Amino acid sequence: MGLLAAAGGISLGLLANALTFAVSLVSLVTVARHRPGFVRSRPARPAARLWPEFAASVREGLRYLLTVRVLLILTAVQMVVNLCLSVEKLIIYDARETLGLSPPLVGLVVAAGGAGGLAGALGAAPLARWAGEMRLVLLAIAAAGASVASMCLASSALTLAAANLGYGAALVVASLVNRTQRQRLVPRDLLGRVTSTVRVLFLAMDPLGVVAAGAATVALGGDPRPVFLIAGITVVVTAAGGWAGGLRAAASHPLG
Repeated sequence: MGLLAAAGGISLGLLANALTFAVSLVSLVTVARHRPGFVRSRPARPAARLWPEFAASVREGLRYLLTVRVLLILTAVQMVVNLCLSVEKLIIYDARETLGLSPPLVGLVVAAGGAGGLAGALGAAPLARWAGEMRLVLLAIAAAGASVASMCLASSALTLAAANLGYGAALVVASLVNRTQRQRLVPRDLLGRVTSTVRVLFLAMDPLGVVAAGAATVALGGDPRPVFLIAGITVVVTAAGGWAGGLRAAASHPLG
């Protein structure tokens, strides 16, 4: 998307992004229509019954989350990580305003993050076999934090793109392996409820982090580099704390 925006303008990038959602929708409808037992229409349940059922599901997912120490630590770590890594929204601002890069170079910086994400997706499985899943989650989180912290030193499109490449790769590896761990830890009949609860907690951190990062940047006179440094260090410390707080023991006794 960054390359499209750089080559054809923001409108082209947004159009391409919208088309990916359209393709996803068509794919989901096609899969649903061809799966065994598909029912074309079902009687709608009264709206008054939906909220109590939803609230009960959230409570059940949260209850299970609080009873499994490893899952609870992973969730707490991820919440702090999501809060801090909201500073990624400042990458474009840093490229354009701090470094004064041209729109094509800004697009290349953004595209580097996408390329890193692709590399992370391809490398997650072999890395997990080599390092162990739990250990890899924490290593990848720490690597993402270190990449963000290094953005405070970026002085050119090349160095910022390199930092964003590493950040994108580490973030995708951590996300994929973390989800795999959750699927192995949670019983199948509770997986949807626990995953939904965890996602709510994760996503609630993002807007808070965006506000905090933006406010800190304004307070620093529009300089986002100290914000990158503080956020990155906090992520690395959080990963180390999660490892010492119980995930090291879990890594020593993986699920069979």
